[in-house]
Amino acid sequence: MPQPDPKVVQLTEVLKARFFAFLPNLNRPGWNDPQVEQNKLTRSLAAFAIAKLADVDNSIAAATVIDDFDDNGIDAVFFDRPGNRLFLVQSKFKADGGAPDQGEMKKFADGIRDLLNQQYNRFNDAFQQKLTEVEDALEQTHLKVVAVVAWTGNTLAAHAQRDVDDLRAELNQHHPDRLSVELLTIDRAHGLLISEHVHAPIRVTLTLENWYPVRSPLRAFYGQISVAQLAALYDQHAKALFERNIRYYMGSSGVNDAIATTLRDEPAYLFYLNNGLTAICTRITPKPTAKPDKGEFEVEGFSIVNGAQTVGSIAGLARTMNLTDSVGRVLITLVELAQAPADFGTRVTYARNFQNQVRLVDFAALDKNQVRLQRELAISGITYHIKPSVEAERRDDNTFKLEEAAVALACFSGKTEIAVAVKKEIGKVLDRKGTIYPELFKDNTSAVSVCRAVRAYRFLDAILTSNEIGREKLFYRHLRYFILHILARKSSVLRNPDLNIENDKTTLSRELNDFATLIYNEVLRFPSAKGYLALSRNVTDAVQLSRQVMAAISAREQAASVAPNPPTQAPTAVSLTPPRSATT
Repeated sequence: MPQPDPKVVQLTEVLKARFFAFLPNLNRPGWNDPQVEQNKLTRSLAAFAIAKLADVDNSIAAATVIDDFDDNGIDAVFFDRPGNRLFLVQSKFKADGGAPDQGEMKKFADGIRDLLNQQYNRFNDAFQQKLTEVEDALEQTHLKVVAVVAWTGNTLAAHAQRDVDDLRAELNQHHPDRLSVELLTIDRAHGLLISEHVHAPIRVTLTLENWYPVRSPLRAFYGQISVAQLAALYDQHAKALFERNIRYYMGSSGVNDAIATTLRDEPAYLFYLNNGLTAICTRITPKPTAKPDKGEFEVEGFSIVNGAQTVGSIAGLARTMNLTDSVGRVLITLVELAQAPADFGTRVTYARNFQNQVRLVDFAALDKNQVRLQRELAISGITYHIKPSVEAERRDDNTFKLEEAAVALACFSGKTEIAVAVKKEIGKVLDRKGTIYPELFKDNTSAVSVCRAVRAYRFLDAILTSNEIGREKLFYRHLRYFILHILARKSSVLRNPDLNIENDKTTLSRELNDFATLIYNEVLRFPSAKGYLALSRNVTDAVQLSRQVMAAISAREQAASVAPNPPTQAPTAVSLTPPRSATT
């Protein structure tokens, strides 16, 4: 059975969270629970379309839904008075992405014709409650009618598309632009959800002293900026200031404390003792009154790509110290990207930060896929930290870091070489320009699969940790990644399209116990006399062991297929137990 689109999985969660409380269940004779839920999801999708396209609150959008018997093909009606637009929605929610068929689209088109022709008796009671709103709309001069088709796929059938096109041509024949058609596909709906978590480009006015322009090959300006300005910028924009940076403010540290100490005790020397800031910008416009000694600049798309620690330290001190324009300055370089190559902003970020002590994983924040995953996970209320920060050190079921995601995906890749790399040299896994990282974080890697991998990894890793006792202690400590990569090859549960693993924990625990037992016994038979640590870090040995293990699994499966009801045997070498509490 094909797996549901991860985008549909996330949209399902959003629809339930935002609209189910406002919409009653519609129970029909013969409907089972899944059918009731699917109907409610379809109506919720209609409400979602209104909420997003008309920009209204969820409760208001839910009240526009009229989907029921005799709705005449229209599932939601809303008159946007400020925009003079009448929204008419046809929605269909199916986990497999099925679109409205020709019959449904024809019914929708006929319903729109009936509404515009004021054939109101052809609609249900829910529509009649909207009648005043509809009549008000139809009395408006230059009213725009917006026909919305919302579904969980991306393509309409040719006949259904033709019905939409015919309706548009018919209604616009004598009244140009009277009817527009909006197709709310799953990709578009998911994109609208992502946009909720995207920082808007920052536009600021900066005052620079003793500044100088660079005109070729690209425009740039450098000069001095007061710490008071920087503190005000941080108070106003916070993390959004560092959207293109590889790190956020990291809080108290040796270097950051030194910045604060210099600013507090010797502010005049801060300029000389600080590396300064670098910001990339889409456009920089000096004001006509700007003089070389002091001038104002209108800066669009402003993002500090080097200097987050300096700005964060200054803002922290500003909470206890009155920073005026006369107290302390740092050097700032503004680089305009309007005429730069497409990737030049990333190159600036990379080069300016590589001069400082950073880790390879820090540069992963420049990967567009990491930004995409962060925004997609935010749709489901998951905080995914792709940059080091104070907040990134918090850990709960809805929060995890890039490093943990990389380890989880590596373990569940099913590839022995990658499992060895996680144990031997994690830097190779996190190297964006290496060979392993691109395998883990692909363009089609879904947020759902990443979150599920992390949650499953945490659960299974806790079990393995709890079993680091007795003679098997080092087996679990050093071969845990090997065990997990074998489990990933055989477990279908790991690939379930669901963020939540609660219903799968029993199966995962049983499978882990089973495969760990088998692997332990195969290690005892392994020809190499190396210890667990050496075995876990040697690709040649690990590959040989994985072949031996897979052969043993295959032989066991073949034997089980011959004996329909083989007797259950207790593990002969090791038995796993549930995770122990922190107090045991």
